[in-house]
Amino acid sequence: MLTIIAMMAALTAVTPPQTSPDRAAFESLKAMRGDWREVGRPRPFTLNYRTMSSDKVVVETWTGSNGQQSITVFLMEGERLIATRYSSLGEHPTMSLTSAADGELGFTFRSAVNMPTGDGPYIRAMSIRRDGNRMTRTDTFRAYGADETSRWQLARIR
Repeated sequence: MLTIIAMMAALTAVTPPQTSPDRAAFESLKAMRGDWREVGRPRPFTLNYRTMSSDKVVVETWTGSNGQQSITVFLMEGERLIATRYSSLGEHPTMSLTSAADGELGFTFRSAVNMPTGDGPYIRAMSIRRDGNRMTRTDTFRAYGADETSRWQLARIR
């Protein structure tokens, strides 16, 4: 009888919720805290990752060699990881995580505010691939019906 009760208790025990791919991706972004510098270019830019709002937001700050900055804010919207870019172009596209495999996070366009036209220019996709203290960052911009993809290699500097 005790065996049956023990088996029933085991079957009805609450299993802890598993981490969703979006939450795991968000945690991996938090682990990128610090400064990263582009490698292989004479006038490199830097990226800085920091958390804010009790670790509920990750802020990525781009600083160009000319000192101009833009930011991307990553946060969980319910169970979805989203990223909103605030750039010098003035538009603010929001992207959703669409892939998280083999150490690469892929985001695609979902909506935007402050867009002058539906043709852009705006960032419509981005990916972040981290391998230890190295990172590959890819952004795809859409401008007037055509896409242009840029890829950068970065190394952690602190």
